[in-house]
Amino acid sequence: MENEHIGSGPISEEEARIGIQMKAQAQKLHRLIAELEALGESDQRAITLAKTNLQQGFMWLNRSIVKPEIFW
Repeated sequence: MENEHIGSGPISEEEARIGIQMKAQAQKLHRLIAELEALGESDQRAITLAKTNLQQGFMWLNRSIVKPEIFW
């Protein structure tokens, strides 16, 4: 998988493996948050802020793997 392209930069097999694991963890968190939202007893604003920050965190982790060349 060396020199495969996802986005702009080449990634190694190890990076691809980690990227797949990150996606699985993000999906687990998404389901957990959906359960919490469905309860309706929690602070929905806090949940929304947590979701936004988790989305941003996963985006930055993904960007660290993809290493896009734009704006660098």
